Amino acid sequence: MSVKRTFDHLIEGNVMRCITIAPQAVELPSYLLQGEKERGYLYDGENLESWYWKGITIIEGERCLYFDQLELFPFSEIA
Repeated sequence: MSVKRTFDHLIEGNVMRCITIAPQAVELPSYLLQGEKERGYLYDGENLESWYWKGITIIEGERCLYFDQLELFPFSEIA
């Protein structure tokens, strides 16, 4: 199983924040690849804001979600 990590990567000419979600060989559920994305939420201690990831890509053999640069970390890093 891959280690979840976050990093910056150039995607379509923009620096995006990425988080690994699975090895490349893992089949993703079809709902992640089609239709409307589920909304996430960002909370800064005072405000709750809607948030959406941009897309899924493969980087160095890992499937990754990518999104606008944001200081976001997997629970395993902050727990």
